[in-house]
Amino acid sequence: MGQGGLVPSQPGPAPLSSFWRDLPREGRLLLSVVAFQFIGTGLVLPFWVVYLHEIRGFSLDTVGLLMALLSAAGFVIVGPGGVVIDRIGPRKTMVGSLLMACTGQVVMAFATTVPVAVVGLSLVGASFGLAWPASQSMVATIVPSAIRPRYFGMNFALLNLGVGIGGIIGGLVADVDRPVTFQIMYLAEATS
Repeated sequence: MGQGGLVPSQPGPAPLSSFWRDLPREGRLLLSVVAFQFIGTGLVLPFWVVYLHEIRGFSLDTVGLLMALLSAAGFVIVGPGGVVIDRIGPRKTMVGSLLMACTGQVVMAFATTVPVAVVGLSLVGASFGLAWPASQSMVATIVPSAIRPRYFGMNFALLNLGVGIGGIIGGLVADVDRPVTFQIMYLAEATS
């Protein structure tokens, strides 16, 4: 207790401008692209089942297995991905995972058969499983530990913002009577 029975006030968090100023250049660059990158994810994320079932005509059982493959591919690559990150570094690993994601989304834009969808979803899922640990490793090497919790909070806020904006845009663009609208969304995701 302070004088007169008052509890001394704790300093509040530093303002956002201070956080931004304290970030190294590379940290600002990483944070700057998060929302843009995840707008593309939001374009396709809510529409996987609709795309594969309504547009490509796969049964719902097959679509369920394909969706499981997306997660399974990410899970399978995490262990070997950690070794790759340690051996070649998070930056090169991140570039590789982004190329896998881009390729997988392009394949998905034109996936008219189950085997082609398996290839596309395997690439996309593996890229997710590789990108997350590579990204977190990059952040750990770039962002000072004192501001890292704020960085991760801002990163996830921007990620969710991007997915939300992408989902709204996707909802306005997607048209089950025009399959090309879905292809455009997958190609836009590959670009982002």
